[in-house]
Amino acid sequence: MFALCCGPASTVGASATPTASLPTVKVGVYENKPLVFRNTDDRFTGIAVDVLEYAARQEGWRIDYAPGAWADLLAKLENGELDLLVGIAYSEQRGRRFDFTTEDLVANWGVVYKKSKAPIASPLDLTDHKVALMRDSIHTRAFIKLLEQFDVSYVTVEARDYSEVFQLIHDGAADAGVVNRLYGRRNAVDYNVVATGIIFNPIHVHYAAPKGPDRGVIEALDRHLMALKQDKASVYYQALDHWLRVPPATIFPAWLQWTILALAGILMLSLLMSALLRRQVTLKTFELLSKSKELEKEVEERRSAQQRLNHLAYHDSLTGLPNRMSFHERFQVVMRDADQNGTKIAILFIDLDRLKTINDSLGHVAGDTLLTMVAKRLQSCLRGQDSINRFGGDEYIVMVSHINSVSDVDIVTKRLMDAFLKPFDVGAQEVYITASIGVALYPDDDRTIDGLLMDADAAMYSAKDQGRNRVQLYNREFTNRAVEQFGTESRLRRALAREELRLYYQPVIDIQNHRVVGLEALLRWDDPDRGMIAPDKFIALAEDTGLIMPIGEWVLERACTQLQNWHARFAGDLRVSVNISSRQFEHQHIVKSVETALKKSGLDPGMLELEITERIFLEPTEAVLSVLGALKAQGVHLSIDDFGTGYSSLGYLKQMPVDCLKIDRSFVRGIPADSDDTEITATIIAMAQNLHMAVVAEGIETREQLEYLRTKGCQFGQGFYIARPLPTEQVEEWLRSHIQSVPHPQQPTTVADKR
Repeated sequence: MFALCCGPASTVGASATPTASLPTVKVGVYENKPLVFRNTDDRFTGIAVDVLEYAARQEGWRIDYAPGAWADLLAKLENGELDLLVGIAYSEQRGRRFDFTTEDLVANWGVVYKKSKAPIASPLDLTDHKVALMRDSIHTRAFIKLLEQFDVSYVTVEARDYSEVFQLIHDGAADAGVVNRLYGRRNAVDYNVVATGIIFNPIHVHYAAPKGPDRGVIEALDRHLMALKQDKASVYYQALDHWLRVPPATIFPAWLQWTILALAGILMLSLLMSALLRRQVTLKTFELLSKSKELEKEVEERRSAQQRLNHLAYHDSLTGLPNRMSFHERFQVVMRDADQNGTKIAILFIDLDRLKTINDSLGHVAGDTLLTMVAKRLQSCLRGQDSINRFGGDEYIVMVSHINSVSDVDIVTKRLMDAFLKPFDVGAQEVYITASIGVALYPDDDRTIDGLLMDADAAMYSAKDQGRNRVQLYNREFTNRAVEQFGTESRLRRALAREELRLYYQPVIDIQNHRVVGLEALLRWDDPDRGMIAPDKFIALAEDTGLIMPIGEWVLERACTQLQNWHARFAGDLRVSVNISSRQFEHQHIVKSVETALKKSGLDPGMLELEITERIFLEPTEAVLSVLGALKAQGVHLSIDDFGTGYSSLGYLKQMPVDCLKIDRSFVRGIPADSDDTEITATIIAMAQNLHMAVVAEGIETREQLEYLRTKGCQFGQGFYIARPLPTEQVEEWLRSHIQSVPHPQQPTTVADKR
């Protein structure tokens, strides 16, 4: 028995077990169709209920449904009056109050609905309007924050649940209302309301239980959810298909539909008789003209085929806009005209911001629709003598002729930027998107088309670097910066082949007994022209260019091979830690890279630790979890690098297969004088101990820092006070004198970052 029973109940259980003997799970439910709702038989049903009752049959539970208002159910769950609450969105704040299933039911987000003819399309349109909001809803809080960003004042109309939100809009007591997209999709037609283009707060819907050590119900639901999601014919997918299907709306009364059908039948019969009579005459005429038309058709087909070939050569197949080849030919004509009249030409490089987000969330069909709509809208902003071309992807080039000054360009760019103020209807829903525009002038910036395109492209990237959604005129400094970066990229590409990359190693000790326990491998670039270069000067470039993949593989193999050699000479219990870039982690190839490095070196997997940046854990996708699981299955250790500098959820943290947290040196630096740093550090240590994780403090620079960490129970540490990062040959010398124990240093050394 999970909880005392009270209120209406729906019994679910195996038929062989008497109902009274089954353990009872008290479940909080509320009106949130199609996730959970009461049907005409006064029974609760919906996606969440179908899955729950399946699990109940498998586990032998008796379900006791406890209906109520959303705010009341949250309070009861927190007080332990409920065993389970269905259809609850996860947030960090809720993660501290409740235990959630790891597996989610569905993805969801907030949507603002309105009456069909209400002029509401953006957050600004809600000014001084009445908006219905469900009390204590996660979407309500997100909506309030959204409108605070736009400084919009509105009148709140409170509702107990989503059905009351729609009823308030239908009755005219509210101009708009916030519900989740699942409820809106299933129920909007019943209330004669429609979705606006205002969408926000993407979340995942779960089951939740009271916080506590007894996680039996949650863990059982997780097991069943995971299994159901892997079976396309399971109850889970049947529930999604059944409850997300939108019921057809009845627009006309039945008698009117039958009348229309009858009249249409009579009309079709009359047309058919008339067509039969005309056919007799047409057949005779056709026989006389067929030979002549066959010849005309052949000529026309050849002419059309040639026209299609010409069009394909000079136009983009998706948007129908002129392409790169067409742009080069037209520029020669416009350039001659500009030279004769003493005018300028403006080349505008337009790049859409975050199109990948739309492709990932709505699909590539929606992305292609958006590209076509953007092309038409931009084209409508131009004069007759101006042109727009698509170069591929999300890049458009606008050529504006007869320019006398920069102010003429400002007029055009303002019209183009204004084109993105209104949403784009891509079929599934309305979306907003912005653009970054780079501008180069002929002949001021360059006199060649390739040079102008490079200048406009550099200006566009500068606009993106400044926050996107802006226009940037070309500046010579952009080219200098691009040339410098290109030169660095070229040298970096050669660095691996020329064996210019080096691995330094920084020892890690057990703070409690000063024993050496491992080494962190740190990458350096020994550039022949510029000397030794730290990773913060080239790793970002390696990630942007994809060079991080071969470099990362080299680091893994070199570090594993070197440690295996040291095991043979010194002790066999040293561990080596290697930093893994987030870019490497995006590809499941990292699993194969680790496997290859271990196999080639012969190193015990337990002696390899992979340090993963904290931002990987901000939103752990199924792909991320899959990679983590595969790495752990190989036997390697995983740690979170620079912990505390990001915003990872503790709710996710406890579910990750992580062995160790590394405290960022920015917190260690202020110990023991800075009270904030000492409290943060002590908290991380305590949290790691509670989660049964090891903890390593980075950047230890003084004896006082080492002593403070020791007294707080920090297990391991590294930093210049213990040892600097050393090249391979110096590490061997250091290990010979410190392999048994690390003497307590007497003279503190204050230094910069370990890297």
